[in-house]
Amino acid sequence: ALVLLVGHRAPLTRQDNAPETFFSADPVARATYRRMVSAFGGDELVLVELRGAQLSRPDHVARLAALARDARSISGVRGVFSSAQSLPEDVRAGLRPPEAEELASLARDAAALTVFGHLGLVRPEIPALGILLTVVMEGADQRRRFNRDLAALVARHGAPGLEPSAAGLTPANAAIDRGTQRATGIYLPLTGLTTVLVGLLLFRSLWAVLAMFLPVGGAVAMGVGALQLLDEPINLVTGVMPPLVLAIAFAGAVHLVSRYAQLLAGGMTVEQAVSQTVRDKLFPTAFAFFTTALGFGSLALSPV
Repeated sequence: ALVLLVGHRAPLTRQDNAPETFFSADPVARATYRRMVSAFGGDELVLVELRGAQLSRPDHVARLAALARDARSISGVRGVFSSAQSLPEDVRAGLRPPEAEELASLARDAAALTVFGHLGLVRPEIPALGILLTVVMEGADQRRRFNRDLAALVARHGAPGLEPSAAGLTPANAAIDRGTQRATGIYLPLTGLTTVLVGLLLFRSLWAVLAMFLPVGGAVAMGVGALQLLDEPINLVTGVMPPLVLAIAFAGAVHLVSRYAQLLAGGMTVEQAVSQTVRDKLFPTAFAFFTTALGFGSLALSPV
């Protein structure tokens, strides 16, 4: 009942690898992060490119202006920098396409301002035109919302001959989130399956495996469920916990069931074997789990 009460929402735990999460444990790091946001107006830059776009094409420049315009509506974006920002207001607003002399002026600016090339905003060799977003990730779910909105922006501005793409810490973090989801949604069940198969090979008894696996699985469910109840997110660190607990706890269960089977084979009754197993294995098993927890718990005090 306790497992069901605590662990039933475990698959719904949210993930969060935002700066607020990573800097929360260190007051100095958090204060430095706040000063950086205050000084620079953002905590990271995200580059969105239109691969195949050229400054000589009025339709490409118009799409670049539209990309910059739509990007301002994304939650978390504090500023948008692009080569098209020197265009007249009516062009940037999408009221008319850029004229030939305006395109020529853009080309002259791009040739004179090498910073455009260094930032990836104008890359004739690809070719590609891009915009640079100044972003602040505030709140636990801001990164997820930004990734969702950014993906929608990129998908919306695709066109024949133009391939939009995004680069930066936040898009990379989306890949990290997918990796964490694989760890909890794929690798954890695989770890459980491997554990069951190893138990069957060792004991040749489904009942013995169930006796080991059910309490261990309950421990994993309670641990992940506790994260959910405490509103703790699944991130790069906590995502390791479920398969780790499963592997370590199953090793202790093997010791207990092995001793129990040995005592039964020696002629003891079930009640005697259980009682003797507890007396023989309680202290060494508890000591092994305690020292393991202490070792991992020391990471909370370590500058890693």
